[in-house]
Order: sequence, then C-alpha cells, then structure tokens
Amino acid sequence: MAKPISLFTNKPFEVSIITDVPVESTESFVAACEGMCQLGFGIKVMPKGDSAWQEACFELEKLYPDNFAVLEAVTSNREVALNKSQVVLFAKVPTAKELQLLQKKGLVAVLPWPTCEKHVDMMNFDAQQESGNCFLYTPAHTWDLVATMVRAFENYKFSYDWGQLKKRWKGTKV
Repeated sequence: MAKPISLFTNKPFEVSIITDVPVESTESFVAACEGMCQLGFGIKVMPKGDSAWQEACFELEKLYPDNFAVLEAVTSNREVALNKSQVVLFAKVPTAKELQLLQKKGLVAVLPWPTCEKHVDMMNFDAQQESGNCFLYTPAHTWDLVATMVRAFENYKFSYDWGQLKKRWKGTKV
C-alpha cells in the first residue's frame, strides 16, 4: 500500500486508526492524516464516530489512494488493519482491553497526552535513554501528532530501538 518515505529504509510504515475520533479531534486528525499520507505512511481507518470524520476519511481515500484506506467498521476488518500495522493511533483514551490486544499482536500504541494518564504506566519512548513504552502526543496540536508519528517512524527504521520499544511495551501492565 504505502511507499517507503526514506532512502534509508525500504520498510513501509503502516498506521491503523480503529476507534472513534471525537468531534473535537476531527479537524486535527484530518490534517495529521493528510500530512502522514504526504510523507508516504500507509493508513488504514475504520471511520467510526463523528460524521465529519467519516466524510473526511472518504475524501482522504480519494486524494491518497495509495496511502489511505477506509475499511468498513467490522471485526474482520479490524484484524486486517492490525495485521499490517506497526502502530495504532488513538484519538482518545483506549480501554485496557484495546491496549492488551495491541500487546498481544506486538503493535505499538500512539496515545493522546495527558488524557492517557488513566493508564499510569504509559511513558513516551526515548531511544537514547532506552526508556518508555509508547508514543504520546498533544491532541490539540496537529503538528505535534505528525511529529510524533515521524518520531515513531524514525525509531521503526532502527530495529534495535524498535525491538527495545516493543519489549518494554509488551511488559507494560495495562
């Protein structure tokens, strides 16, 4: 689906959005998804929630057919999205069950900060310090979300860093 975004790697970077996007996050998520598509990320979305978000998803799919895919919101499509992704982007605080599913599948969470404080063990990944277990972004700032996704991709390019992140994530109590 997506083409590599860097001359330094031939690994495609796939993102899934499988939960609702609240009305207050729609504009920010649309702009961030457009930026990620322009960078070459692959995005699979189950457009649940606000009708403006759903309509925007269909428009993004038309604009970026090689990078943006809209999937019907059914369980089997959730599996399709998750099986090809490296990260799952959440617009709101996920349930413990959702986070446990990601851990089981070896996928990394990208979570809104500070709303994810409900899950106290979530810490922003820092490859240099070899600490953290997920990626956190500020929901009200579109470009913070895009920068967080770029940072996730940068870490993904380095198998040691990505392996350390996944190891820490898998050991996190949710």
